[in-house]
Amino acid sequence: MELKNVIHAAIISFAISSLPNAFANFANKDIKTINNQKIYGLELGGTRVIYKLDSNSVSLRVKNTQPYPVLVQPTVYNEDRKTEGPFLVTPPIQRMEPDTQTRLRIILTNEEISQDKESLFWLCVKGVPPVNIGDEESSKKDYAEINVNVLSNSCIKLITRPDSIKITPVKASEKIKWSIRGNEIIAKNNSPLYINFSSVNFNGTEAKLQERYIKPYSEMKFRINTKKATNSIEWSVYDDYGAESPVQKSVL
Repeated sequence: MELKNVIHAAIISFAISSLPNAFANFANKDIKTINNQKIYGLELGGTRVIYKLDSNSVSLRVKNTQPYPVLVQPTVYNEDRKTEGPFLVTPPIQRMEPDTQTRLRIILTNEEISQDKESLFWLCVKGVPPVNIGDEESSKKDYAEINVNVLSNSCIKLITRPDSIKITPVKASEKIKWSIRGNEIIAKNNSPLYINFSSVNFNGTEAKLQERYIKPYSEMKFRINTKKATNSIEWSVYDDYGAESPVQKSVL
């Protein structure tokens, strides 16, 4: 399964539950400090979502695997991962109890999406911690708690696919045109699909890719240090379910 493209942004917020009044109660006694850390992560039911444009919506399973409640807050971004995309995700925020699961419904709100090739967006699901213990309860304790809450923002690809496209990503990857130009390898994608690589090896060495996918009808380049009279390129890609394809090979 593709985990590389799973993006994790951690925001650390320190909440000291024993506020000034509480510390005043502890002024004349030794205070024991306890550090607690909770990671508010969520398990997503896939590494990508394929949104077929002849559908009204698509859904994704989300599971809270933690032993404490988590608030779920989903957002869809454009390919730049900065601006919000033309989708509505319901529910927009939801509390999940420990070890429970739910489904998010994703609805396209703008029909001005390419009808002849795929478009890429990012579905990000944030796990938000619940409110900390109240100050009044904390002041009754003979120790100070420092709670470190780590928020997990998991992002996966959301790809819109026109119903006119019948080829699969694996079949499209078989038609990639590879070439050498100077100290660069060029991979040309002549299909209307995003092709997502799980691995690329040049002469037996793993290639260093800036992006691990090629856009529709586009090229991807990566630099090489040395080349031979006869060179080989091997690659595998991910299918719609996140499974790796068999390795393919070409001689350059």
